[in-house]
Amino acid sequence: MVAVATGDIVNSSQLAEPVRAALPDTLRDAYATATEGLSREDVSELALVSGDGWQCLFHTPEQALARVLQLAAQLQVEGLATRMALALGTVDRLRPDLNASDGPALRRSGRGLQHLRADQRFALLLPDGVPVASTVAAGAIAELCDARLQAWTPAQAQAIAGMLRGWAGEPVRTQAEVAEAWAPEPITRQTVNRHLHRAGWPRLERTLHRFSALVEALPAPFSEPNTEASA
Repeated sequence: MVAVATGDIVNSSQLAEPVRAALPDTLRDAYATATEGLSREDVSELALVSGDGWQCLFHTPEQALARVLQLAAQLQVEGLATRMALALGTVDRLRPDLNASDGPALRRSGRGLQHLRADQRFALLLPDGVPVASTVAAGAIAELCDARLQAWTPAQAQAIAGMLRGWAGEPVRTQAEVAEAWAPEPITRQTVNRHLHRAGWPRLERTLHRFSALVEALPAPFSEPNTEASA
């Protein structure tokens, strides 16, 4: 099982031309930071689509939610909002370029992005046939993540991105380290703490652990029929 995230930049056509022209590099830089510490055996290269679209694949799906939320937070620091759909499932054909790959998880993620409501920025999609309780749990996780990332200010997004950097890795990042690395200049740990609480970090951190538990609880071995209907 893998996790596939597909996203695009909100209102990209309204961005100033220099910002829009720089989007590919901005996306790559944010992705490099968000996937820091993961090897290419863990995560794919970022695939870019139509200038403002992106897609990535995680071979360690329990890491996927934290990493894509960090990507979204990194972009928000730059004044950019992204919509995204994260899908768990299988792939049938995997190439170094995700644009040349295929499978249920890839199709489900792409269609999930297309079907986001106007007021929605994030969806979490599970494979067909999983227990209903898992689907309900995924919906609850998605609702919380969607609400939080839409409410973050740039400062709150920077604090969240700092805490998510290398999330679940070693060593765990401290608020003091986030404060010291703050851009454009360091701030106090107490200020970082205020940003984190206003951004809902304690609840988000618990939600990330629940997502990991949800991934581990999905049935294995796992397979999906290779049909368009299954996606």
